[in-house]
Amino acid sequence: MKGRHRHKLIDRNDHSERFPTFFNGEDISGRVELRIQSKSVKHKGIRAELHGLIQKHGTITTTMSEFLNAKQIISPPDEIFKEKTSFEFNFKKPYLKHESYKGKYASVKYFVKIIIESSILSSTYEKEFAVVNPHKESILYKNDFPLRLNVGVKNVLSLSIEFDHSNYNCRGTLKGAISFNLVNTKIKFIEVQLIRREIIFDGKKYEPEYIATFELIDGSPINKEKSPVRLFLKKSQIRGANF
Repeated sequence: MKGRHRHKLIDRNDHSERFPTFFNGEDISGRVELRIQSKSVKHKGIRAELHGLIQKHGTITTTMSEFLNAKQIISPPDEIFKEKTSFEFNFKKPYLKHESYKGKYASVKYFVKIIIESSILSSTYEKEFAVVNPHKESILYKNDFPLRLNVGVKNVLSLSIEFDHSNYNCRGTLKGAISFNLVNTKIKFIEVQLIRREIIFDGKKYEPEYIATFELIDGSPINKEKSPVRLFLKKSQIRGANF
């Protein structure tokens, strides 16, 4: 897995790490280097396993469901005399249907596990990697439409909020405008909050996460005033995305 682009993921504890990156339809291949410190080592076989897991993080425990499991023997039972020996593995075009993700309540994890069987004690090594399946910009905006919202308090405040799109790239720019149809009260400032909500189909309700706050207006607007909105999403620290 050396030499591949490394994708950055940020976990639920705000710890960031970069992983070797693959796309769906690619072979998952690599090399295992085994170093021994004695004259020889006997083993009952070495195998590589490819795993994909969905993890749901609870307050006490983490539950896991496996959607990908593939195995292959990379060395039959043998005795190794060399100080340094290498073995190669290659999983042919596995179906990597989910992108890697590390969220607050759920995560998607891929890893390769190497198991060296021994008559005394088996040894296990794991290497995590990331999966990214980018879509073309045309697919992102295929079912796109302007986003409009009317909010306010009767006879006190009436706002019309409109954005150019309902779908955005995490590196994109949120463009739109706020129209103040009626303002019969004093306003100190207006802010917009960027909120992320994880939706897990288990019947439970999960609290949203407040990602960033943008100040739009400082001071009270007047009736019929229209204020443009331009928010750069790339500057927001959205967990699970690579900026």
